[in-house]
Amino acid sequence: MEVIIEAAGYRLNILYIALSCLGLHINFTVVKILLKSQKTTHHFYAITTSTILPFFHFYVFNFGRIPFWDIDLGNNIPLYYISFGLAWISSLPYIIARRLYS
Repeated sequence: MEVIIEAAGYRLNILYIALSCLGLHINFTVVKILLKSQKTTHHFYAITTSTILPFFHFYVFNFGRIPFWDIDLGNNIPLYYISFGLAWISSLPYIIARRLYS
């Protein structure tokens, strides 16, 4: 039984990381489009859009639960710390897009 639970936790880790990487790609694409505009409001929306992913990952790190699916991370220590790392990495799409397209 422990093997099944451990395998499910491993799949959850991979799914969480894969969806986070997909979110980073989508975030970069949206921010790139917004930063190509010269309007100040679009730059503000780019910054606001870039804060969604870090807030999500910091929520997971702080409360130990994945929202929307209501998954508890109490026993999944690697995913707990991965969420903290992904929160910091989530700022990279805005930084890269800002330097390339602004």
